[in-house]
Amino acid sequence: MSLKSLLTSLKYSLPNFMCDKNTKSIKFLRDGFKQEFFLFVSSSEKFDGLLMDLSEEFVKENIPIVNDKFKSELALLLKDSLMK
Repeated sequence: MSLKSLLTSLKYSLPNFMCDKNTKSIKFLRDGFKQEFFLFVSSSEKFDGLLMDLSEEFVKENIPIVNDKFKSELALLLKDSLMK
């Protein structure tokens, strides 16, 4: 193998090795923080509001309920079911 082909091979294999190593490190960090992140997100008022908005939108677009009170109640029940 010539020096040029060896260098070319290293040039393309080293980034892949580093990517795999970095990916493993990032996944390790993710696993270490995912429970803390879940607690942070699930206790956020913004998250709760977003879930409520999305559940209301889902009910409006997918479930033919005429009564607005029932729509809101179903949306709330759907939102709450995600956190159990």
